[in-house]
Amino acid sequence: MENLVQSLVDAISMGSLFALMALGIGLVFGIMRLVNFAHGELVMIGGYGLLLLSGAPDAIAAVLVIALVVLVALVMERCAFRPLRQRSTPTLLIGSFTVSFLLQNLVLMTIAPRLAASISDRHCCRASASARSLYLTYRSS
Repeated sequence: MENLVQSLVDAISMGSLFALMALGIGLVFGIMRLVNFAHGELVMIGGYGLLLLSGAPDAIAAVLVIALVVLVALVMERCAFRPLRQRSTPTLLIGSFTVSFLLQNLVLMTIAPRLAASISDRHCCRASASARSLYLTYRSS
């Protein structure tokens, strides 16, 4: 019964995240008439920001991460999308793909290697007993 309740909470949480992302993409498309393929990268930056600020109090970390994501979105709009606003639709799509590719690779080159080196095994294994045994089985083979 406990697993069923946890699975339902996880499903509702994940569904809420997907709904929030879809709402953001819909708002951007409705206002700017731009399919922003880099919208998911803003969520990625927020997630990495929360992970990097995991030692800070939750309220402070949330405010800092929201400020970071808003700043990145404003810089992205100012530098990449504003110069292309009066261009054709394929040009906007290529610009959006370019921003997405740039942000993904920027995070892969800067943040991801440090996180992989700094996260210890005990942080990776604390989710549940079954996840811990699965992880330790994977690590030993």
